[in-house]
Amino acid sequence: MNVLLIGAPGSGKSTQGDRLSQRLGLEHIAAGDRLRAEATAGTPLGKEIATYLDRGELVPDQLVIDLILPAVLAAAQGNGYILEGFPRSVGQATRALAGQAGAGPDVVMASCGDVPTMESLAATALLRQHLPDVKVRFVNVVDLFKLVPHTEHPHGMTDREFEALFTATQPVVFNFHSYPWLIHRLTYRRPGQHHIHVRGYKEKGNINTPLELAIRNQTDRFSLAIDAIDRIPRFLDVASGFREALLNEQIECKNHAYEFGIDRADITDWKWPF
Repeated sequence: MNVLLIGAPGSGKSTQGDRLSQRLGLEHIAAGDRLRAEATAGTPLGKEIATYLDRGELVPDQLVIDLILPAVLAAAQGNGYILEGFPRSVGQATRALAGQAGAGPDVVMASCGDVPTMESLAATALLRQHLPDVKVRFVNVVDLFKLVPHTEHPHGMTDREFEALFTATQPVVFNFHSYPWLIHRLTYRRPGQHHIHVRGYKEKGNINTPLELAIRNQTDRFSLAIDAIDRIPRFLDVASGFREALLNEQIECKNHAYEFGIDRADITDWKWPF
């Protein structure tokens, strides 16, 4: 499982990265911290990095790539990573996200908000457990203005930067903690905008448990996993049994909540399994 945090400076990427790292057991790779540590260590690469840091200048793309990309590739061979502060430019993004795997993802699972992020992570875990060869890219958005074109907001990304994260051709299942139309407005005219499918609040709910409320608004782990399956052509036939199992599991969770007034323990106590 690989998680990419995007957001403007001071938006909380480091804090969220630390929390996700502790909860999910993934390595937290913070580009800024790695650059400063390498400079302090005085390695040959660190000395070259230090010459730019001491002058208050941006470290050139190639030096950043030489330091961060090996750490990313190494972590990808293990449990995975939480990456923040990298890539910061089109050059970095092209090599880090397009080149490292040799092939793009089957689906991009994106999220914004604490509960939507947890449900998206749980959906991703379900996909990995039952479809081992699925390629999932997970993008956690902590600054919505990053979705806006850079010409419209100082936090915004260029189209090439946006495409490097979300792709221009693959389906994006975006789980959002508010109204879905907001994400569509922010990503209007972006590359692959027609491949972005947002799940969010539909003003459905009453006296519900958290999972019941998510199910009614189709922002729960089962709905998200089903949505991903339905948008990956190669799984339309082979994953039909898994899809049915997800629907049955969703029904069981709703029945449990209706009978006992709380969600099942495996839902409330869920942890990243990989």
